[in-house]
Amino acid sequence: MDNTRLYKQIFKSFKTVLQMLKDRGNLSKTTLSQDSTFDEWKEKFKGCIGNSKVAYNCKLVYIQPDGTKGCVYWPKDYKIGVEIVKYYISLVTKNEYKAFILVVTDSVTVQSRKDMDENIKHVYNAEYFYLDRLQINITHHKYVPKHIKLSEEEKNKIVKAYNTPIENFPCILESDPISRYYNFRIGDLIKIERYFDHYLGKLNYGKKPDICYALVV
Repeated sequence: MDNTRLYKQIFKSFKTVLQMLKDRGNLSKTTLSQDSTFDEWKEKFKGCIGNSKVAYNCKLVYIQPDGTKGCVYWPKDYKIGVEIVKYYISLVTKNEYKAFILVVTDSVTVQSRKDMDENIKHVYNAEYFYLDRLQINITHHKYVPKHIKLSEEEKNKIVKAYNTPIENFPCILESDPISRYYNFRIGDLIKIERYFDHYLGKLNYGKKPDICYALVV
């Protein structure tokens, strides 16, 4: 069976993840870059792709701002169930990773999704993304403004400046695609800068941005 189309999708998602990790302030531990070709990616991971004993097509280790390691896995399993999630937890524990991401080809079972969202996410700093959602980088769209997570000090200053309880701020869901891209968590305050110039019909970084704030809920 020729899986070239699938591998090209994984390759595209790999490049999106590289940028996503960078935007989060992480350092990816790989010789591949945004400029790498599909053939270079395939050569890099040929030991995983062609090896039935390896459960994933490729993986990407990264260093978080606090110095701890995390890892992104692209499982060969199309559907992710409880046992498969447990397997990757065992890999994470064995390698002492403090966070991990699964890029899912097809779907996640209801129970696994519930476990990931309610329990595993907080214990192992775990996330999952669907392969088809990572074919493009949503932050590159002209209508998506710049999102910046504020530090606790900055957050307190803004709340004080507006002289209103933080619960009164506009909200953005933790499940929102942008929140998931940046790994925003409940309680974070996000500064949103809009550079789109409706008069020109395009982004204009030369103008003063329209700024607002949103609380992650």
